[in-house]
Amino acid sequence: MSTQLKKGDIIVFKATDDWISKCIALFTDSDVSHASMLYSEDTIVEMYYQKIGVNKITEKPDDAESNGVESNAAKSSGLWKYITRLKQCICICNRKPPKYIEAHIMRLKPERDPEPLIKAADKYINGNTKYNFPGIIMLAGLIIYREIRPTPKFIKVADLILRMACAALDRLIQKVQEDKSMVCSQLVYQVHRDCGKDYMIQGNFQLRSEPGKSKSSESKSDTILIIDKIADRLKKDSKTSSADSIKINQDEKDQDEEEVAQDLYSVMEKSKKTDTIELDPQNDVFKNAVRFIQRLEQLEDFLKEHNPELPIYSLFVTPGDLVYRSTNLKQVGIAKFHVQR
Repeated sequence: MSTQLKKGDIIVFKATDDWISKCIALFTDSDVSHASMLYSEDTIVEMYYQKIGVNKITEKPDDAESNGVESNAAKSSGLWKYITRLKQCICICNRKPPKYIEAHIMRLKPERDPEPLIKAADKYINGNTKYNFPGIIMLAGLIIYREIRPTPKFIKVADLILRMACAALDRLIQKVQEDKSMVCSQLVYQVHRDCGKDYMIQGNFQLRSEPGKSKSSESKSDTILIIDKIADRLKKDSKTSSADSIKINQDEKDQDEEEVAQDLYSVMEKSKKTDTIELDPQNDVFKNAVRFIQRLEQLEDFLKEHNPELPIYSLFVTPGDLVYRSTNLKQVGIAKFHVQR
């Protein structure tokens, strides 16, 4: 493992080929979609595929394929040719070589003792933390809490995602009620927050801590924030009120999250060249956004037992925020890693 890595470092991986990862990166104008934390010299702690885990991590070695530093003399030597051929035989006869993904290595500034971070992570590793947010819930949160361009096709896909996310939240809330387990969304952000003010990750994450807060000066004139548009409705509804029922047909229930994410990615790419529309306040996308927030508030009530200080909007702090918008994280390197899961 590289000597530049230290326990507590944040390893933020670049987006992979799955559509949810690509949407997360596109929403945040970044190239990353997954964050983890270095737990020991050769392991990371991460929330991955519905569970928290400590997984072995290997940095890609400095060989000819990774950095091309070998001299021509070395490449022409008999030993070099033998090693290269041996590598090829191993790959062919045994299995495919490990997949290495490029990642940003981030660290707190000023640097802090990593032990509180490791202990905070242990709470989630050893505790009853069973459920991660399904990808469809993350996409719905980004639609609400991030600036969007309301084109007709985008609104159509966004409405479907919000309804699917409401149904997913209903299932998640039921599971949490039944087995009293904890839900973890942004593990890295939560672990740092649990360690107190000196460790809390700070920055301009383009989120609204209070519904109705005015848009920043950097906002574009043709974008909107749904959380701002529904502020008045949220104020009228008490936090303890039950969430409205959601209408979703069987075909939509059976729809694959990746397919929906692919549709969203496509319309987001095309929306840059498509005229926006003025949305009626009674548009279904706003109604379903309110229903989504109501369900998040219900979930928040259950989560207070474990983390009373974690506000809803912080569940949608993204890996891109950690790399490009944090004011107290510094990048100490970029490397390629293989994670053994």
